[in-house]
Amino acid sequence: MQVTNQSTAKQRIAAVIVSYNRKDLLERVLAGVYSQTRSVDEVIVVDNGSTDGSRDMLAQRYPDALVIRSRNNAGGAGGFAKGISYAAHSYDYAWLMDDDAIPEETCLELLLQPFDRYGYQHVAFSCPQVTDASGNTGPRNYPVPTIDFPEIYRMASDSWLPVSAATFVGPLINLKLAKLTHAPLEDFFIWHDDFEYTTRLARRGAGVSVPAAHIMHLAANPGPDHYNASRNREHVRNLVWWWRELGKDDAAAQRRLGLRILLSMRHQFLLAPQKLQYFRVVLSALREGIFTAPRHRGFEEIRQESSSTDVFLRGLQQLNHA
Repeated sequence: MQVTNQSTAKQRIAAVIVSYNRKDLLERVLAGVYSQTRSVDEVIVVDNGSTDGSRDMLAQRYPDALVIRSRNNAGGAGGFAKGISYAAHSYDYAWLMDDDAIPEETCLELLLQPFDRYGYQHVAFSCPQVTDASGNTGPRNYPVPTIDFPEIYRMASDSWLPVSAATFVGPLINLKLAKLTHAPLEDFFIWHDDFEYTTRLARRGAGVSVPAAHIMHLAANPGPDHYNASRNREHVRNLVWWWRELGKDDAAAQRRLGLRILLSMRHQFLLAPQKLQYFRVVLSALREGIFTAPRHRGFEEIRQESSSTDVFLRGLQQLNHA
């Protein structure tokens, strides 16, 4: 990838935050977004049907934010698909984050630097270093490094790292390249939708990890690699769906993911207190993952559907649509 040193100063950025019943954390996230050294041009909050007073807080504290109140809880996958679809209509970038991810004030400014250096048309996304409340990196939300050593050496000179996938905790998405593929797979609901989507994007441009850009993730759950009885179905089914999606473009990546699926199921089986129940859930998830498929929908289709079913607000004012 060649150095071009293009400027992103005039490009427009929409922050997209998906939220469900985390009013206090959401308020902290928004405070972080609005305090950036490089301001965003729009803040889109996709509210998946919160009942904890989030709507009143948004109206009172952040009346300029566009709030999309979903008809139902579509999970993180559906929420991000919807938010990105609206951002793609008018903006150059979508800056994605959960309602428990608080960016440092220079995060966005630093995430833009790879686009400046390599050119907007060549970078699919950049992503920050994700830390916990103590400032430690991980154990979740690591991006997936590439094994392209010439690219590794080239980006290392700028203290960056080439990556092939990232989570939805703070990535900056190039919406021009995002329009070359379909939206995040809404039917995943939760888990693995982010890696599936950014893997697709990385086939259309570079993925760049920016370690100097920091975002703090105050996650309440340990994630899909730990045993979670209520989410085993989505975990296994989504991995199988992702495995099938990879087979259309990248057989080597599909083999690696297949091994990961087997190791993950073995690990969770060992942790499961009720082995028979876990076995039944896995069989059901495998059946669903093999014999059904997630919908592939474009941004415009999602936006049109949302405009007829969801409620749009700025402060106390209800809009006809965004």
